[in-house]
Amino acid sequence: MSFPDPFDPGPGQGYHVYPEKLRAAADTIEEAAGLLQNFAIVDLANVALGPYDLGLPGTATNLMPGLDGLGTVDRYNAAIDAIQRITAENSTQLAVLSAALGKAANHYEQLDQEAYERMKKLEGEIK
Repeated sequence: MSFPDPFDPGPGQGYHVYPEKLRAAADTIEEAAGLLQNFAIVDLANVALGPYDLGLPGTATNLMPGLDGLGTVDRYNAAIDAIQRITAENSTQLAVLSAALGKAANHYEQLDQEAYERMKKLEGEIK
């Protein structure tokens, strides 16, 4: 004779969370956050242009206002700054997401442990 699981809400009514999968996702997202942070800080650190890095075309845009392409170096450097800022913000958001997933994994592990303890208690009462 089998007894229904007292903690099972029934078919189609509920879900099961695997804390180890949440933790694995959190670890992967944390790694991605680190890669983004490294990209923003290290990889983009020395890619800004100096005033003469584009040679005559770059210099001409500074020396001859109104010339088509005015401010090429400044525009490029502003774009790099924007990319660094956005990448750092995204890295921070991924770190927050990773922490939230880790917290959820801890919560579900605790719920699993409590359910295990209740089952052990019920098992002791049945014997």
